[in-house]
Amino acid sequence: MSTTRTQRGRMYSSTATVRILIGLILAASAAAAIGEDQRGEGRARTLLVLRIAEDLGLTDDKAMAIDRLLTAAQARRREIQSNRSALAPELAKAVEAGESNTIEALVAKARDIDREMLLVVADVFEEIGNVLPVAERGKLTLLIPELQRELRFGNLRRETMAPRTDSE
Repeated sequence: MSTTRTQRGRMYSSTATVRILIGLILAASAAAAIGEDQRGEGRARTLLVLRIAEDLGLTDDKAMAIDRLLTAAQARRREIQSNRSALAPELAKAVEAGESNTIEALVAKARDIDREMLLVVADVFEEIGNVLPVAERGKLTLLIPELQRELRFGNLRRETMAPRTDSE
């Protein structure tokens, strides 16, 4: 019995997904020495990359490029979070001392850091779009609100782990 084009396409898609997953797992295991929080970020990033690759029908090379962009964005986000955390003791000290000018300056600095944090997310999706062909860029643009909603509530669908049904 010969396979149809659709069946071969599904088999290729499944094989590509497995190869991407194996590559990302190997990359994650190479970074096993990092802290638990960062490993959790790595798992979330892996699911995000798989989700994007599956929904957009991307090649392994494009998925790995997206993974590199997301890894760089996570590093940038951690750096910004560190800056924000370092600001908190200064602000608390100024509030306790009642130093209005210092408080004003630190609040403005905190707002700037918060804005910078928000821009990291927007920038990474723009960078991802830049490595994609026009059609996939359009699909990504349509997918972004759904991904943001799922990431915000911590329930990124693991559709790469389970087959998608027509009702989804």
